This record gives sequence, C-alpha cells and structure tokens, in this order.
Amino acid sequence: MPTVTVSVSVWNKIERVDGDVSILEEHRADLLEELREVVCGEE
Repeated sequence: MPTVTVSVSVWNKIERVDGDVSILEEHRADLLEELREVVCGEE
C-alpha cells in the first residue's frame, strides 16, 4: 500500500523535526509532493 509507505515516510520526517515548527515548514513542500504522488497515482 503506497499510502502506508508515505505515512511512514512523513512520520519519519516529522519525528526528526522534534517539535521545531520552523523546520517542519521547510519540509512542507517535500511532504506535499510526496502525498501528491500517491493521490495522483504512481506510475
């Protein structure tokens, strides 16, 4: 299931942030792109 894989990847990135919202903001574009790939379907 790609959604589960993306969820784990997203959580891993968020856990690395350690509550620093400014760092999370820096990763926002990457997280959105990763989610978009799953929503639009993988080739």
